[in-house]
Amino acid sequence: LPPHLQCLDLRGCTGLKQLPALPPALETLDFGGCTGLSQLPVQALPSLERLYLNGCVGLKAHTLAAFLEALRDSPIVELDVSEVPTVTSLDECPRRVLRKLVLIGCPKLTDVRLLGEFPALEHVNLGGCTALESLPALPPRLRFLVLHGANNLTSFLGQDIGPYDRGSEKQNVAK
Repeated sequence: LPPHLQCLDLRGCTGLKQLPALPPALETLDFGGCTGLSQLPVQALPSLERLYLNGCVGLKAHTLAAFLEALRDSPIVELDVSEVPTVTSLDECPRRVLRKLVLIGCPKLTDVRLLGEFPALEHVNLGGCTALESLPALPPRLRFLVLHGANNLTSFLGQDIGPYDRGSEKQNVAK
């Protein structure tokens, strides 16, 4: 790949299995819907701001964790790992400047206790995260929160919540 490439959009390439080393100038990576993707390069990407792995159902937990860990110091402001069945927690998610986190339909996501440790986070979508049972304190800058479809979510800071509190589809319940 060209060393000065800033955007790589391979959305919907279902036959894509692995990636070569990525150029350090990349600002946007979109692998949404790359259902066959199973290998990611473990490398720092110092310019990466937007990462879309939504629908990459072939990613194993250790592969995703190692990739995200390598990006810990990247200036990522938007991360979408929706419908990735191996996502269970926020442990490896880059936190420093992340403003938008989309985790729609992650059926094994059970642990979001680190949510309050994302200082810049403004938008979180946990819709359809059916294994999620409780929410911790939320980030101070949070302005948009979607919980619709997280049907087992019954507790927020020790308080009971029900279907009305989780809102309807795409409804912002942060207000």
